[in-house]
Amino acid sequence: MGNGASPQTGRISLGIVLVGALGGIFPTLLRLGIGLSQDQIKLTDVHPTLLLAMLIFGVCGGIVAWVWREVDLKKVFYLGIGLPSFLTVMTSSASSPSVVHAQAAAHAAPSQLTLSLPADIVQSKPQIVFNTENGTSTVPFKDTLQVPPGTKSFSVQSPRGDSGAIPLTSPRMSLRAKTDSWYSFKYAIGVNGAKPQTLVPEGP
Repeated sequence: MGNGASPQTGRISLGIVLVGALGGIFPTLLRLGIGLSQDQIKLTDVHPTLLLAMLIFGVCGGIVAWVWREVDLKKVFYLGIGLPSFLTVMTSSASSPSVVHAQAAAHAAPSQLTLSLPADIVQSKPQIVFNTENGTSTVPFKDTLQVPPGTKSFSVQSPRGDSGAIPLTSPRMSLRAKTDSWYSFKYAIGVNGAKPQTLVPEGP
């Protein structure tokens, strides 16, 4: 007497897992392709952490497909897409960029600010946000900027990287970019506001 198991169970199960895993990594591949084609992300931003995120999604997709035991490979593919996409949406909704508040400067801010930024940040068309006593004022980046009255601090926002609130203590300031080595992982799992660089004042 047989044990009731199909002789193709092993092969079918492997196929289910592999197609489910492919479905799991498909949303990340699609987002990466769109990001590269629209210059939202550069190849230099892609780190091994992206492969780690894709591995996690592939495993999740394979497990979901295996648990459901679906034999229609089209449905298996959609099952694989389902859980990683759900996790991405949940991560994107739950996360938000951190807000850094600067203490008020003890002296009057200069009337003009000469600001130096890294070349790739300049190419991404950054915005300068002045934090004043009456709210905020946002202007496009220029080498020399007029500072609104009552300004306490400023920040830089760009598609490639942002800064925290920086006290306006000098009429000439220079910012440098720090690379986030986990950016690719955050990008893959849909962390809201994740960018490849963070801008900080030049210093020792």
